[in-house]
Amino acid sequence: MELAFRLLHVLSAVIFFGGLIPVHFLYPVALRQSDRGARVGALRVVLLASRVFLSPGSILLLITGFGLAGTAHASLRQPWLLAAVVLYLLAAIPTMAILPRHGRAVLKAAEEAAKNPTAPDPVPAVAANPLAAAVRMFSFIAAWIILGLMVWHSR
Repeated sequence: MELAFRLLHVLSAVIFFGGLIPVHFLYPVALRQSDRGARVGALRVVLLASRVFLSPGSILLLITGFGLAGTAHASLRQPWLLAAVVLYLLAAIPTMAILPRHGRAVLKAAEEAAKNPTAPDPVPAVAANPLAAAVRMFSFIAAWIILGLMVWHSR
């Protein structure tokens, strides 16, 4: 059973990190598109990748991580595991609460800008949300720290 959880945990990590890197780096590129129609398309791809890879991968990581810890008889009293779970919760809760709503607002502004190309562009003002930027950066850094804890512990 431990082998199955280990395999599922690694697979969910691949899904999560496979989506994290493109979403994190392509979102700013999508915002900088000068063609308003292309920007809408790029933002749709980024938001779809987030829904398809990041959210399910994140949830699967948590479930399979607890399953793996249970089958390996690991305790939450172990500092590396406690740190990983706390960091996960500190990153995942604000990310899932703030970023989807922010992404939809930016996409809506981009769609409105594409409909009226002569009007002033509202996207930079909507996208310049410091809270969303801070959450995005914190969750990105936290994910890599958690990965480091997992790799460090497995040695």
